[in-house]
Amino acid sequence: RKLNYEQNIIQMKNYMIVVYFLFTYNLYGQNVLSYNYEEIEGKDLKGSLVKTDELMDPTYLMFVDSMLIIRNYQTEYHFDLLDLNTGHIISRFCRKGRGPGEIIYPITFQIIPEKNLFMAYDLNLKKVNFYDFKAILKNNPASYIRSFKIDSAYAKDVLLLENGKYLCPLIGDNAGDNARNKFCMLAPDGEYMGMIGTLPDIGVSYPTLLSSNIFDYWVGINKSRNKVVLAYDHWDRLEVIDIFGEIEVIIQGPKFKKTPEFIVKGQNISITYNNPLSYCSPCLDDKSFMVIYSGEKLSHTRSYSTALHFDYNGKLMAKYNLKPSVKRIAVDWKNRIIYGVNTKAEPSLYEYKF
Repeated sequence: RKLNYEQNIIQMKNYMIVVYFLFTYNLYGQNVLSYNYEEIEGKDLKGSLVKTDELMDPTYLMFVDSMLIIRNYQTEYHFDLLDLNTGHIISRFCRKGRGPGEIIYPITFQIIPEKNLFMAYDLNLKKVNFYDFKAILKNNPASYIRSFKIDSAYAKDVLLLENGKYLCPLIGDNAGDNARNKFCMLAPDGEYMGMIGTLPDIGVSYPTLLSSNIFDYWVGINKSRNKVVLAYDHWDRLEVIDIFGEIEVIIQGPKFKKTPEFIVKGQNISITYNNPLSYCSPCLDDKSFMVIYSGEKLSHTRSYSTALHFDYNGKLMAKYNLKPSVKRIAVDWKNRIIYGVNTKAEPSLYEYKF
């Protein structure tokens, strides 16, 4: 009887969540959904330690076949290629520097499988580099092929789309406080085409030159390169974006506030610690995506103990409680494994089967 009572309580809570979700759906329009993750029971996933060569300073992960591409910080080579079958790092590539094929500060990177290319965008040099991925697999230092400079001085990330163009989320722009430009578009040859998309209306004005300080987000793109997810770092919001820079779906969590707290001094913008640490590491499949979530107050410590799985209509498919917590993730969708890096002591890799 106690078990039946508990099951009824859980069903009632889920019903209340669904009603809340439908209310929000009708109130704001078909593309805005709200969830209270704290009221949703998640599935516990206990991570298993993956034995690997020593990890350097991992700041981002990407799963490809049976390997992880690991982006490092403050290392001679920006990327490691880890073979998950053996635990060995089989290649280190993209040397730090200003020479041909070298990179100062890589932000976004992609695999272009049909051309066997690895692409990385250097925010510091405003340059997109292309490398032969087959050469990277062989740890061949001569993997660099070509690059192009970006005309727009304000691109923060560069994403290659299915149509061959590049969608670039902006650091900001100098068009004035009323412009609120969100992206610029580049032609296949890298030529600037124009601004698209509009930053959210947060109810107050702000300098647009450093708007990404307010709307700081992690960017993910799927293999087909026709879906983009913006996972806001300190604003409890996710956006599914199409290849034209238009929002298809907005997902809001329990800590979402229309106006994030920030301080403006001239053209400088600083986020306060009264904002939540929200989402990170969007990992996209062609039918769904996953992010990690905190919900705690923003701080210097970055640790996420929740993984959220959505479809592209915004439906929450699953909530997972990760133990131990992680800093970044990558997902093997075929084998249903989340790979997460825990950096509380030495950087360690864990796998979570979901």
